[in-house]
Amino acid sequence: MIINSMNILNLKNKNSQFNSSSYYVNKGKIVDTNITEITNISLKMIKNFFSGFKVLCGRPEIVMKSNFNENNQISSSIQITIPYYSYDNESVFTTQQFYGLQVQMSEKISMNVVLRIIHLKEPYMDATVLAEYISNELVDGKFFKVMSSIMGVVSPLGSTMNLPIVSNLIGLKVNISGRLNSERSQPRMTKQSMQIGSFILSNQTNITLGSYTTSNKKGSNTVRVWISHLI
Repeated sequence: MIINSMNILNLKNKNSQFNSSSYYVNKGKIVDTNITEITNISLKMIKNFFSGFKVLCGRPEIVMKSNFNENNQISSSIQITIPYYSYDNESVFTTQQFYGLQVQMSEKISMNVVLRIIHLKEPYMDATVLAEYISNELVDGKFFKVMSSIMGVVSPLGSTMNLPIVSNLIGLKVNISGRLNSERSQPRMTKQSMQIGSFILSNQTNITLGSYTTSNKKGSNTVRVWISHLI
């Protein structure tokens, strides 16, 4: 199912829910630390923080910055952006909870840490989140049925010049490869995909890729998601 257009995609009245919440917390020390080690430690702590909740965590974006302070010493800081989607209201975190995570990370890596947490109201705004969301739906569902539901909330709208839409989503593509639980015994490798909207590369668009791999009694499968936005 392919629809080519350069239109904003309507999430069927879901656009009004796309005002995601953001939290900023900042604390730390002056240090010179290896970025690879910092990244590995940070990713592990983030994973542990979100585990046990009905939450899908996007791929954290980690940026390291260095500058000179008033004492002419190098002051290093790390900024981490974490998008997440919650299946229920009980798994929506507070600023205080994120502050606790920030303090632990700052102490662990001995560095100034700035967290930017983005609570997504819908999974469609982050490719990694949506890939895991679809993977979870495929545990008991068939690809076409699951994708019909996913694509069913997306439909092309008219020109962006005439529509006050909150979301800037213009393209969505999903690819599945591997073996699904819903297939018959001794299944062949599944390779299926669906796409809607536009994936034209330009200085006005941004295309992101996310993937999620899971295993079942018949093997494993990987869901890949491409999301195109206007910027």
